Amino acid sequence: MKHYYRHFHARRYFIAALLVVGGIGIGSQVSRLLAPKVSDETTSDVVSGQHQLTIPAQRNRTYPGGQLEVEQQYGQQPGYKLSRISYPSDGFQISGLMATPDSLRPFFGYPVIILAHGYMAASKYRTDGPEYRDYIRAFARAGYVVIKPDFRGLGSSTGVAQSGYYSASDNADLLNLAASLSFYHPVDASRVGLFGHSMGGHVALGAVTVAPNRFKAAVIASAGVGDIGDMYANWHPPSDVDNPEAAEDRRAITKLFGDPAHDPAFWTKVSPITYAAQITTPLLLSHGAADRVIPVRFTQQFSAAMTAAGHPTPTYIQPGAGHVYKGKDMTTLIAQSLALFDNYVKPTP
Repeated sequence: MKHYYRHFHARRYFIAALLVVGGIGIGSQVSRLLAPKVSDETTSDVVSGQHQLTIPAQRNRTYPGGQLEVEQQYGQQPGYKLSRISYPSDGFQISGLMATPDSLRPFFGYPVIILAHGYMAASKYRTDGPEYRDYIRAFARAGYVVIKPDFRGLGSSTGVAQSGYYSASDNADLLNLAASLSFYHPVDASRVGLFGHSMGGHVALGAVTVAPNRFKAAVIASAGVGDIGDMYANWHPPSDVDNPEAAEDRRAITKLFGDPAHDPAFWTKVSPITYAAQITTPLLLSHGAADRVIPVRFTQQFSAAMTAAGHPTPTYIQPGAGHVYKGKDMTTLIAQSLALFDNYVKPTP
């Protein structure tokens, strides 16, 4: 293994020399995967052999966030108002949708729910799109500020949309948003919950794995992808097919580390299921039994791992529900989510 890393780093230095001497433009993939614009802690992890996608590397960097700005008012809705916000993340500016309740601001500030959306093609994505409107409405009317970050490359965000599974960029955008809440005084940055659906559910799961004490509670819906090696071998996310950048992320990881059979240690380190015993955030897992996009067994597998680790987690397999909950299935999920958030997020210090 030591010989591998010496060879690996020698290759990096050779490529860097080519870039400096020859001025050739072949380093974007290497720089994006091995030297992201993050803290010095992450850079040292990369040098010592930790790829930025591994949970240890993500834990060993910082997420400072920055000023959260309200950039545009979208208008008043019954019980809440909508606006477009932005905040900094790893040198990018990330946009998002924010819903603010009409109810009187609590003394300590509004509690917050960050809603991590599922995969959508950049050409079709809209910050104020209808996909999560019902969830935003229900959470805001219940007294929460709801923020749906666009993630980089989507909406008005800068950067390029990458894979939510084979890149840590979405994780960083979510964790930098959580840090940015400290700069936005209408909210209580200590009372934050997560709601993640589909690929956003995986991002939310990654966030509570990387920062187990940062969030008060999290709902992971139609996702539960805890074992990335299993996913790599047995399921290809739609983003790997539709998004060339996401597909390239997967190819680049494979080129560096091979498949899970070739380097199981790496795939273990990037999988939240490995760290189930360290996930102390109260979770709720939900998955439609009729989901044809993401296999329901991923949620069942992760739930079993949490139980085995001593953290039994409420898990609901909704009979007849598909990947996108509708009607009574959505109503049920919203009620279950609010029960979790009202218990763990809403109470004041």
